[in-house]
Amino acid sequence: MNRKPITGSSMRTPPAAAHRPVIQPKPAPPMWPTTPGAYVGSNSVIQQVRGPRGAKKGGKKAAQRRAVVTLTISGRPYPGESSGQYGHAEMQALRRFIISKPSVADALRILRGRGRKTVTCPNQPVCGSCKRILEAFGFQAAPGTVLSNRKSGGVAWGANIKVRELMELAGEMDTYRAALAAGAR
Repeated sequence: MNRKPITGSSMRTPPAAAHRPVIQPKPAPPMWPTTPGAYVGSNSVIQQVRGPRGAKKGGKKAAQRRAVVTLTISGRPYPGESSGQYGHAEMQALRRFIISKPSVADALRILRGRGRKTVTCPNQPVCGSCKRILEAFGFQAAPGTVLSNRKSGGVAWGANIKVRELMELAGEMDTYRAALAAGAR
């Protein structure tokens, strides 16, 4: 093999443009038809475009009442409202109570104590799943509050991690699973 040493004068320097990355243009977003029942898709699964879940004719979603709840435990109120972040309003209020205590065990000790426990929800009935959880700890309905056995009208029921932890510590996982099953969509 005949190799020549590479020297500075014999090295070829490529143009600066050769080192620049090639920028690809972004593909245009798909055009979604606005008419219900229209089909879309190119080289993909055909999908039927529909309005939002629960929508009525005319495209507007049915209005849902916002639940506002107060759990009163030994004379102290713990408010909750439907937000979607911590479950139903009742479960959000129960979570607020739990996290206000040093530990879940302390919260359980208070709930099992002799103090009076009430739930106030004046603008709609407490759903069957929330009722199961609250009754497991001795909550009673305040005047003007209805404890129902029906599913909630808006969303599937679920509790937050703190409520689940409380149920587990209390030995009420059968009640918790029954509430989940009753509130499933």
